[in-house]
Amino acid sequence: MYALFMDGDGSRLRQQLEQAFLTVQRNFERRASARATLGVSRLSRVLTPECMSNARAALRQRLIYGRSNIYFFEDIS
Repeated sequence: MYALFMDGDGSRLRQQLEQAFLTVQRNFERRASARATLGVSRLSRVLTPECMSNARAALRQRLIYGRSNIYFFEDIS
């Protein structure tokens, strides 16, 4: 999965997203024996192709650090 977010308070949104992801992750593992991995774009006021690219780049971090986690574009160095 990947997520695109527009506007809002970045730190609060990140915290809420992490909580929501943990809930989704637990449900996937318990009900479907599957794992969830999420790539998140940086915040933007306008939905652009760059937002999608950011989310995909964040999601690709699973290849380095493993699946079943949440990755934020802003954390890529």
